[in-house]
Amino acid sequence: MKIDKTTTQLVKIYTRPNWAKCDTNIYTSTLKLELECKSLRKESSVEERIKFLVNSIHKAGKKSIPKYRQLKSLKTVGKDIWNKKISQASRESKNAHTLWKKKINSQQNADTEKNNLTIKKGKLRQLQRQAYATRKENFINDIMQASQKDSKTFHKLVKQQRSKHDTNTDILYIGNQAFEGENILSAWQKHFETLGTPNFDENIFDLEHLKLSKLQNKIILEQDLQNKEITKATPTEIESAIRKLNTGKASDENGIVSEHYIYGH
Repeated sequence: MKIDKTTTQLVKIYTRPNWAKCDTNIYTSTLKLELECKSLRKESSVEERIKFLVNSIHKAGKKSIPKYRQLKSLKTVGKDIWNKKISQASRESKNAHTLWKKKINSQQNADTEKNNLTIKKGKLRQLQRQAYATRKENFINDIMQASQKDSKTFHKLVKQQRSKHDTNTDILYIGNQAFEGENILSAWQKHFETLGTPNFDENIFDLEHLKLSKLQNKIILEQDLQNKEITKATPTEIESAIRKLNTGKASDENGIVSEHYIYGH
């Protein structure tokens, strides 16, 4: 991975385990030994048992996979508007400043270097302004194209509208109606009233999913009222589900991926 030298921050991440180098015998035996430990008691809470399981999985991974989940620092080229052109212009501006400073320190004529530094700084500021303008233009286009189903864009707008950021939208469309200035607040009120009102139009609502959800809730309620125990999943069903898991996916908050289960069952 090539990292730009004009970095602004360090990000620490855990490297993904190389499952191709996993010793499955060591992994399964270590995991089995850990799970048979007396610490996994039935009287312990669910949270404690989950924590114990996570620790056992990682312990087995460390023993069976070389360089398992090592903490690595990555350099990034910054946030927001930073891009390759701005990075290059920033580097050239710094180099021009270094040359100008050397001439000044050696008490030589630095008019040429000063002019070059001014040009480089101007180019850098120009690229920054262009990047800000492009970002704002893209943001406005997102607003124009946002629909009622596009909750991600609307939540983004809500967050920015409440902040003091200088990219707050000047106009907002709800359907075919435009809202500007102080009326934007009314637009949000109208939008969230619409979101809070159930709409069972089959063109925008999954009626089949609603029907199945209600049926499932009804069955669970009936089972609970009749004090009937819900049948637990069998080991065969669990193993079948594990075999169907997709690999190569991102880990959860505990650092667990599907391979942890696939290699351990």
